[in-house]
Amino acid sequence: MGKIENEATLNINSILFGGPCGAQNCPSEFVSLPFASGAEANDIGENETLEKDKYWLLRYGTEDVDTLRINDVLIKNPYSRNFRFFINGEEIDGNNFIFDEFAVKIQK
Repeated sequence: MGKIENEATLNINSILFGGPCGAQNCPSEFVSLPFASGAEANDIGENETLEKDKYWLLRYGTEDVDTLRINDVLIKNPYSRNFRFFINGEEIDGNNFIFDEFAVKIQK
């Protein structure tokens, strides 16, 4: 993971980190990690619920390691979406919005 340096991150008091961006139109060498995608929701039934977990292993330059799990629950009818964030197995508040995106803050 590397520091995201682009126009959106210039005037904030936090440092955002992300994965490498290999595309030619990247605004920075690194981009945020997506924690949700909805393509697989197209094939669930009208009254079904889709639940999935995404996992990341965050390794730092100091050799510290954290785990991040994001639990995504989608209900199709009536529509609702809920995300729960876990750092090292402990649920954290994931309601911090930065530039219309969720940002998970891990403070050492």
